Amino acid sequence: MKNEELLNRKLWQMCPEIRMFVPRGIACCPYELPGSEALADRTIERLPLRDVILWEKHGTLATGETIEKAFDFLDVANKGAKLYLMAKAAGFEPTGLSEEQLNGIAAL
Repeated sequence: MKNEELLNRKLWQMCPEIRMFVPRGIACCPYELPGSEALADRTIERLPLRDVILWEKHGTLATGETIEKAFDFLDVANKGAKLYLMAKAAGFEPTGLSEEQLNGIAAL
């Protein structure tokens, strides 16, 4: 998914935990060669803005105050992505949380 805002909205709608525990969302990093300086530069650009980096055709990266916090970012985001993909594979677009419900979570 190339639209980062749409990706985050869909994942936040999938389950409340993502909006609560991955509040800054996921950054989408376009493909760069593995281990390249370009990949490092793109990653460094996005880290201050998002909790998780999704590298196109590579995987993900998360940082946190502790390794447990970084793992939690990835684990919770992965849960929402799985829910979304299972719904799509079953042939429907999931409704998810409403804007009002998302705003309520963001206010916590």
